[in-house]
Amino acid sequence: MELHFSNDFPPYGEVAVYITARHSEELTSLKLIPNKKKTETTLTLTNIKPSITFTGSNIFRYLARSSEHKNSLYDETTLSELFKTSYQDDLLNLFGARSTPDLKLSLINESLEKRGGNYLIYPDRPVLADFSAWSVLKMAGDNNGKSNNHKNWIDRMDELKASKEAVELVDAAIKTGNSDSTTVLPQIKGADYENNKLDPFRGIVASMIAEHTGKSADDIFGLLELPRNPELGDITIAVPRLRVPENPVQLAQKLFVPNEYIIDASQVDHYLNFRYSHPLLTKSLLTHIYEKKEAYGTNQSGQGKTCVIDFSSPNIAKPFHAGLLAVGFEKYGSEEELLKNPIKHLYDVYVKINADIEKDTDVDDRARAYFKKMENGDGEALALWKKFRDLSIDKYKETYARLNIDFDVYSGESQISNERMQHALSILKEKNIVKESDGALIVDLSGYKLDVALIQKNDGTTLYITRDIGAAMERYEKYKFDAMYYTVASQQELHFKQLFKILELMGIEWVDRCKHINFGMVKGMSTRKGTAVFLDEILEQTKESMHEVMRQNEKKYSQIDNPEYVADVIGISAVMIQDMSAKRYNPVLV
Repeated sequence: MELHFSNDFPPYGEVAVYITARHSEELTSLKLIPNKKKTETTLTLTNIKPSITFTGSNIFRYLARSSEHKNSLYDETTLSELFKTSYQDDLLNLFGARSTPDLKLSLINESLEKRGGNYLIYPDRPVLADFSAWSVLKMAGDNNGKSNNHKNWIDRMDELKASKEAVELVDAAIKTGNSDSTTVLPQIKGADYENNKLDPFRGIVASMIAEHTGKSADDIFGLLELPRNPELGDITIAVPRLRVPENPVQLAQKLFVPNEYIIDASQVDHYLNFRYSHPLLTKSLLTHIYEKKEAYGTNQSGQGKTCVIDFSSPNIAKPFHAGLLAVGFEKYGSEEELLKNPIKHLYDVYVKINADIEKDTDVDDRARAYFKKMENGDGEALALWKKFRDLSIDKYKETYARLNIDFDVYSGESQISNERMQHALSILKEKNIVKESDGALIVDLSGYKLDVALIQKNDGTTLYITRDIGAAMERYEKYKFDAMYYTVASQQELHFKQLFKILELMGIEWVDRCKHINFGMVKGMSTRKGTAVFLDEILEQTKESMHEVMRQNEKKYSQIDNPEYVADVIGISAVMIQDMSAKRYNPVLV
C-alpha cells in the first residue's frame, strides 16, 4: 500500500488508524510518499491487480473495515444516545472534504463542547472519527479558536501510542524528501532509529522475518548478526535460532520482497543473508552527520547512569603471582633495577623463579605460604606486594599516557579485603551453594554445563573467582552501577560464565548488569616462559622504525620541528590501526 499526501496536509490520522488496526510486524507494507504537488491524500493498494485508489474519508473506512480490529475503531451499533448511528459516517464524510476546513473545525468544536471535552464518540476510548478529527486539528494548527475542552482533547489524543508513532513516521517521511517512497519502520524494542542509522535496516529485516515465521520482531532483532564473510551480505541470521519448520531455502524464497532498504536476500547453509541499499544508507548517514555536526556519534542514553569498566588488568603484581615474585625477588631481585624499570625487572625475576620451580618444588610451596601470609594480613608481606604494585602502576601510567589513556581508579580484585571475601563465602555456605571436596570448597555448576568452580583451596587461600565475587559486590555497593563490563581475554570465557552464575545463585539481583567483553590474545607469548613482549617495547620499536624511515629523506626531515615526537605519534597510530583492523575476538599467532 502506498499513501500519497500533500506536505501541507500530513496524514497523521490515517497512519494512526493503520498502526492501531494492524500488528507492528505488518507496518512495512505501507509506504508514505510526500509530494509538494499533491493536494489530496490517496491510498493506493499496490498488492492487487489492477490497483485500487481511495481518497478522503474512504481511506479511513478501508483501513478500519479491512482490519480484524475494526470493532474497536468503526463501531456502527453501540453509539450513545447523543449521536445517531449514522453520525459517525456523516462526520467522516465531512472530514473527507478537504476543501471545507472551516466546516470541519466547526463540527468538531460543536461536538467537543457537547461532550464536555471527552472523546468525540466515547469517553473511554478513541474510534475512527476521533483519529480523523485529530488529524484535521493537527493540520489546522493553533489559530482555530479552540476552547480548553478542545485543547484538552487534543492533548489526550496526542498521548496515545498510535498517535505518537504516527506523528514520528509522517514527519520522518516529510523530512526524507518529496517523491522518494518511504517504508514505514516497524516499532521494535531496542532499535534506535534516530542515532543508529543501521537500525532501520535491521528493523526492516526483523519485520520481514517476523511476518513469515510468527515470531516477535523484537526477539528477531536481537538475533541478527554480522556475516563472517562480508561478501555474503550486510546482516545475517541463523535459521535454527528461529525454531521454525521451514528450511533456509524455503524461508529465503518466501519472505523476501525488495524495498528501498533491503535489496537482496540469499541463503548459504543454514544462514539467511540480507544486503542493504548502500546508497540509502550513505544518504541517511551523511544527512545525519550534517545535522548533528559536532554532536554526531553522541547520545543521551547514558545520562544519569553509571557504568563500571574493568579494563586492562596487567598480571605482574597481582596476588596470583605475588608469592612467586616475593620468593623470586629475595633470590634474584635488585632494588636499583626495580626502581629503574619495575615491570621489566619483576618480569625477569618471575621468569627465573618459574624455571627454579621445575627443578625444586619447595619453591612453589614457599610461594603459596607467602601468599597465605598476605591473605592473613601479614604486614611485611603486604608491604612488599604494595611496593611491587605501586611501582608497576607508575610504569603503566607512563605507557598508557602515550596512548592518551587515563583511568579513574587503579584497583582490582587483588585489593578486596579478606573480610569482604569471607562475607561472600558466608553467603555461599548459607545458601548451600558450596560444598567441601578434599578439604577445598567448590561450586558444582555441571548442571549448567559450566563444570566445577574451585572457590577456596584446601590450605584456605582464595582464587580469582572468589575475589571477583567479593569485588563485584563491593563495586555495586560503592557505585550502584547500571552496567559493569569486564574487558578480559576470551580465554576467561568460562571463568566469567561461572562468576555470573554463582552471583545469580547467591540471589544477586543486579547480576544481569554484568557483561564479559572478550577479545583474542596474542598466541605464542608466555609470561612464565619469558616469551612475552611488552607494549612499551612494541611502541619503542615502531617509533624507531618510523624514525628511521623519516631520516631517509633529509630535506623533509630537516623541516620537522620535533621528529622524535612525530615518529612516536605515527608509530602509535600504526599499532592502533593494525590492532583495530582485526576482529576483536580473533587470536593472533606469533
